[in-house]
Amino acid sequence: MFNIRAATSRDAVAVADVLLSSRRQLMPQIPLAHDEASVRKWVALHLIPCGHVIVAERKQRIVGFCALAERGGYGWIDQLYVRPDAIDTGVGSALLGYAICNLPFPVRLWCFRDNPRACGFYERRGFEVKLRREGTAADNEEGLPDLLYELPDRRLDD
Repeated sequence: MFNIRAATSRDAVAVADVLLSSRRQLMPQIPLAHDEASVRKWVALHLIPCGHVIVAERKQRIVGFCALAERGGYGWIDQLYVRPDAIDTGVGSALLGYAICNLPFPVRLWCFRDNPRACGFYERRGFEVKLRREGTAADNEEGLPDLLYELPDRRLDD
């Protein structure tokens, strides 16, 4: 079992560890746009202080995180990463569920096209591709093809 809670500045190292290990092991085909030190600094000085970041914690160890935002009339999932050793344990689903319950609809996110595991994860949960980009420096820092996913307001169906 795990606990979901708001991230604090004390979580910056663990959140960066999750992001970096996930990118290295689960997405080796998608290189980081910045070196490890820059990513760690961004997490500590920007992501956690400026974003609504939640973490999933199991036995006092952060095993995943999600960054939420509201922009342009949409709820946004800006980051969702799970430690490689916590994949397929429900952590990603729990973080996504928290996001969906706490963001305005529709909920949007960007996902690299060359990340089929993540694309399938979102599609199985009802997200639909709204836009496909071929990948330029103007599209994302990595300059790689990506997909804009959207989850329409499904709460009315309950």
